[in-house]
Amino acid sequence: MRFVENYSEETSMIFIKCHHSLTDGMGIITLFAFLNDESFCPKLIPDLKKPSLLQKLMVACYIPIALVIQYSVTIFYDRKKQNQIFHTPDGKNSGESIFMLSKTYDFNDLRKCYKKYEHVTFNNYIMGVVGMSLKEWYAKNGVQDPGDMIMSVPVNMKIFPKRVEDIDLNNGTSVVTIQVPLVDDLKDAIYKSKARFNKYFNLPTLMASLNLQAFFSYVPPGIGRLVYSVVTKDIDFVLSNVSGAREPLYLCNKEIVSITVFLGLFSNVNMNVIINSYNQKVKVQITADRKMQMPPKEFMALVEANLDRNILEAKRD
Repeated sequence: MRFVENYSEETSMIFIKCHHSLTDGMGIITLFAFLNDESFCPKLIPDLKKPSLLQKLMVACYIPIALVIQYSVTIFYDRKKQNQIFHTPDGKNSGESIFMLSKTYDFNDLRKCYKKYEHVTFNNYIMGVVGMSLKEWYAKNGVQDPGDMIMSVPVNMKIFPKRVEDIDLNNGTSVVTIQVPLVDDLKDAIYKSKARFNKYFNLPTLMASLNLQAFFSYVPPGIGRLVYSVVTKDIDFVLSNVSGAREPLYLCNKEIVSITVFLGLFSNVNMNVIINSYNQKVKVQITADRKMQMPPKEFMALVEANLDRNILEAKRD
């Protein structure tokens, strides 16, 4: 942890760095929430629904089957080669990362954008914007039919605690990995991404993915790294939505202006796209390999342009 006084004319900054093995996104957000001064106590994050006893029993019975099916497919069925734009020239992670933050967006403006479509969530909308932005980058560089991208989406599996004593820092994140269609039309991109996400967004599959994490605790590190590299070998990029408090938090009697979560690169994945939300404000954060063939700044510019255009159109409507 590092404290940077006078980070700007009006703000200071607390910088916290930890290994992902310590905790997951919900764990980090929980820590921030409970740093909040007791005198303010805003509404934090809505409670997640607890699974019923019947659901727990069904999951317990199905987990072994889901594990065998899901990871047999992952290991033995090569869906496609990893997309070249996410590669570095030599095909390996260079170890040099670049971090970028978008402009700040009002969540209410973005809500108007995705509410235009029936049965669409914020996550569905963001997946559509990301897919369309990637398609635009390809088109500008002379590639008309780039195919699909393989995107990994972390899914929180923990319930937000109500007391400090209930904080669980252990990783409780499952993963949904889908092939994202790259199309020109935003509506088409949203609904196709949603359909593919929903295909794998079910409790048994999520629990199977979660239980795979426990597997790494019981095997030698070398075998664990080998299995992990096989499971993640086809992933082009990671898209994660890190939702923070909906009202301002306070620390040492000062309002926390912004909370940004950065996710470092891992394995052969050369780009992470993180959606940071806090106090009804949203920012897009990109961590990418500096030598990735698609310049991250160009991709960020396309994402911002699409969000700006959608917000303007929504306000006109």
